Amino acid sequence: MRPEPAWAVELLDSWSRADWRDTETQLGMPSVSGPFRGMLEISTDIDVTGYSSAEVQAVAAAVEYLHQHHVDHYRAISRHFRPWSKRQLSADDNDARLLAEAVLMVAEFVDKNLG
Repeated sequence: MRPEPAWAVELLDSWSRADWRDTETQLGMPSVSGPFRGMLEISTDIDVTGYSSAEVQAVAAAVEYLHQHHVDHYRAISRHFRPWSKRQLSADDNDARLLAEAVLMVAEFVDKNLG
């Protein structure tokens, strides 16, 4: 079962991809293979998701809010959207419920701050 609303899930997917890119950069992994460097131009300014930068920033703020104020919901959302963090974050029997609630909380946070 996929959490709802779908737009919040899409924004959380985008948040996790950006987080993974940041993690790769911190590990020293290049964003472009050496032989291809200079052959094609990569722009990080292009938004193919259809979401504004304000929406993306609001989702990141919502996740940080969960991290600070709703630790169990943050753990569930991190385990789902950031699979590389599963080793550091233990599973719980209520993860499916917490994930659904967390996505709704993120959606409400974004709506409230951008509405």
